[in-house]
Amino acid sequence: MLDLAGSTRTVAGVTVAPDVDDPARFLVVPATPRVDVGAAGPDLQLLRFVTGGALTGGYLRMGVSLAVDDAAVDAATAALTDEAGRPVVLAPLPVLSGAADLTFFGRADPQPGVVSPIVRTTYGSAVLGFAAPHRAAFAVTLTADGVRMVEAGLRAGALPVGVTCRYVVEGLWPAVHVVARVDWSAVYDYVSSTYELGLLLFREQVDHLVQQLQQKSAVSVTVVRSDAAGTDPATTSAAVAAALDFVQTTLLDRLCEPVLPFGTDAAGAVGDSATQLALGAAYRVTALHLTESETDVFDLSQARVQTRTLTAQASLGALLGATDPGAVIVDAGADDPFFSRFHLDVTTARPPGDLGVAAVVLDVRYGSQDGPIRLTPDEPTGSFECFADASPDRSYVLAARVQLAPDSPVDPGAEVDLPPVHDTARQVTLDLEAALGLVRLDLEGPADDRVVASAVTVTHRRGDAALASRDVALTAARRAGTATFRDHRDGDRLVVGGVHQLADGRQVPIPDVPVETSVYRLPDPYAGSITVLVTTDTTWTDLTAVVVALAKDETAQPATLAFAAPGSQAVALDQTDPTDRSYRFRVTRTAGGVTTTDDWRTSDAPVLAVGEVQTGDLVVDIMPVGPELTSAGLRTITVELVYVDVAHQVRDEHTVVIAARADTFRWDVHLADPTLRDYQYRVTRQLLTGEVRAGPWVDGHDALLPVPVTAT
Repeated sequence: MLDLAGSTRTVAGVTVAPDVDDPARFLVVPATPRVDVGAAGPDLQLLRFVTGGALTGGYLRMGVSLAVDDAAVDAATAALTDEAGRPVVLAPLPVLSGAADLTFFGRADPQPGVVSPIVRTTYGSAVLGFAAPHRAAFAVTLTADGVRMVEAGLRAGALPVGVTCRYVVEGLWPAVHVVARVDWSAVYDYVSSTYELGLLLFREQVDHLVQQLQQKSAVSVTVVRSDAAGTDPATTSAAVAAALDFVQTTLLDRLCEPVLPFGTDAAGAVGDSATQLALGAAYRVTALHLTESETDVFDLSQARVQTRTLTAQASLGALLGATDPGAVIVDAGADDPFFSRFHLDVTTARPPGDLGVAAVVLDVRYGSQDGPIRLTPDEPTGSFECFADASPDRSYVLAARVQLAPDSPVDPGAEVDLPPVHDTARQVTLDLEAALGLVRLDLEGPADDRVVASAVTVTHRRGDAALASRDVALTAARRAGTATFRDHRDGDRLVVGGVHQLADGRQVPIPDVPVETSVYRLPDPYAGSITVLVTTDTTWTDLTAVVVALAKDETAQPATLAFAAPGSQAVALDQTDPTDRSYRFRVTRTAGGVTTTDDWRTSDAPVLAVGEVQTGDLVVDIMPVGPELTSAGLRTITVELVYVDVAHQVRDEHTVVIAARADTFRWDVHLADPTLRDYQYRVTRQLLTGEVRAGPWVDGHDALLPVPVTAT
């Protein structure tokens, strides 16, 4: 798997990236786009439609690829083998998806003396082949002005017109021992009020954006503090910088698409961690989706699999290489074969056999003519031809029926009809994965002999509904498994959970985690440490200082976190027993010159909220923990809370009703005696069946009251 924190390097003209699993294996980064050249010459032709001596429009047919020359790969392999003193293997960088655009990138000056903002205009788009050499086929009808622009780009190579390819890859981000927090709701509020869709952001503006989000507490990075003596401060600074790189890349990958100025060498645009793999020199704002309440906490003390969007780009002149532009620019009159015959070529972005597809049967309806095209794992390309005047507007309708193979991981033997496509392009690449909503999740178990098995359940969720689930068993002999789903749509989630079976007979739960990548590495139960994030609210009243002491147990030396203002800090505590995530903590508060210290308490929550706490108040935060209520068979959860101080005749009762996992509540009681902080609570669950289950009254004293979302 790709090492996202590694550096690319160019050897013998081939750009390679490190593989996180094997130091003797390198991944070949796709090259810059170039025109495919076959036995018949370059796969490129610009037809200029000329009527009565006047240019009326045109048609561009162009096949491009990101192929890396085989001889160069052999030379790079030999050079790296000599350098390492052992055999080295070069393999293509796996691509999850891709797209290619024919674009104009620059400024448009509608009026003399007026300089417009930088704009990006797309003339045509195509699906990029997912397997090397990552081919894309353009078939674009152009206006007269479009023909002139493309022709100028081909002949001169100076205009910023060319092909931009974007492809999605995955890699492993290693542990950097910090906790990063992103409040997507606050990110949306700031970005949507500051930037417009389509706006280009350059490196300086991106840096400014991240700084602004940090100042507004939408993004925060907290160092996981260590009690180890002699820690080099530069190590901590590097960890924070790496975490900011990670957060910045995550923001850009979610909100923008990378854009490289034409003339930029794609290989030169990738370097060390942040600039490599491969954010461009500019980014185009593409997605501003309102998020009511979503916060991601990235514990970068463990490695994470992440997706990245890479960009490769070349101008039309660079695409040609040594090809004579005059040989591919042709005037077409009324008697040109283009106007007498219609020819359609169809292929798939990924081989059908890799997707469990036995065949794709296409019905082409071109005006008064129709005919079939059949694609199979052995013949993944097909064509259709007829007289061009059969369709007056030169358009066609393409209907597809996908036949899944008998050994398909989903719906074996089923037939699926895809929505028909209306188009005029003469070359079509089908993205069957997107059309079928196919999602494959590869699971990797921990490489630890103390873990004998892992039982994993992957659930396909849409909103609150669980659509399907797959059970995957991993063992010491088989540490990898796969779960595949169909009809996965935008907004759907895959949730992974389960349990580790240890060699000593104990079990360690695997918490439910939403996964957005195609590879998920199960958390190691023997991680060695647990991370606790201690956070406060953004507003204090009379409070002037909070000190939190945390320790794994009574024998451990406590770690101390001091707050002079609202904020958050993290600490790593030793975890010798993977089944025990509990820890002790004690909170000391100073308000109005008076300092009070709570008793030692125990918790196992990864986030400890000391909150907006006044010395004379009991503040309890009620928070549901677990899946959505409907997934657990629940309609509501009612929590009743009672505080009684008989000596001072203080009684406070409070009831909250939890209807969704996002519901959180705060109970604030003013205390006559700050030393009396115990209370009682009762949890009542109403099931979807109408049954009501009331629990017993329980003594409580913690400031955070987690309520399990379970039916019992």
